Amino acid sequence: MRAIPFDFSGVELPTRGRWRAGTGIELEDDPITKQTVITATGDITPISPLTTKGDIYCRSASGDTRLPVAINGYYLTPDSSLVTGLKWAPLPTTVTAHASSHINGAADPIAGQSLACTQAVSNYIPGASTISGHLTGIDAALGARVPTSRTVTAGQGCNGGGALSGDITINADPPTQQYAVASVTAADGNAATASALAFSPVGGRYPAVYVDGVRKRVGGLTHACYFSADGGTTAVADGSIASGNTLRWNGSIAGGELVGTEEILIEAVAQ
Repeated sequence: MRAIPFDFSGVELPTRGRWRAGTGIELEDDPITKQTVITATGDITPISPLTTKGDIYCRSASGDTRLPVAINGYYLTPDSSLVTGLKWAPLPTTVTAHASSHINGAADPIAGQSLACTQAVSNYIPGASTISGHLTGIDAALGARVPTSRTVTAGQGCNGGGALSGDITINADPPTQQYAVASVTAADGNAATASALAFSPVGGRYPAVYVDGVRKRVGGLTHACYFSADGGTTAVADGSIASGNTLRWNGSIAGGELVGTEEILIEAVAQ
């Protein structure tokens, strides 16, 4: 028998509590100390709803309860439809791809992201070179290794023909590339970039235009983009493109306006 004093002055004792005795429990008021004496005939142990290693002690709408331990690979997540308001769920095994609306130029593009370059490239200094400078450096590196001409020696047969009477040189002129950062456009005919065309293409032909690596159709006022010599009012025709022309943008045809972060590449063989 053990007597444990507790001060329950002014407290209404419940009919059932958070403790239970091994074989019985008795409450008795002490008139001298004004305390209630709990007398137990066995060990007093706390009442717990937990039964298994890993169980979680939680609360239902009416009282304390347990959430049984889950199997490996599950995580805890809220679920208001369940008694405890919690449940175990399996970890996801797949990653959902970005919706098409998140791509550059779409309705909800993901902006401000960076791309790490893990491949060492000649003439590129991480943290110092710009992307434009990086690409220009690649051009320079390739230009130093790829000859721009080939010579056919007289007296030697050619594919599809006979011997030549003299040596000839076959030139393979590399294209000129002009890089620029896009301007912000708000209406058809706005300047796609603040930089005018810095070279005249051979024959005045349309250059190739790429925006963030995607080729855009060049033409007249009804195309994605066009070159103009009068501030965008009219388009320069194929065969008349020249240095100083400005590249104009038709967002309603190209699929969206430029936001000013795109990189534009203009490419053609220069005169």
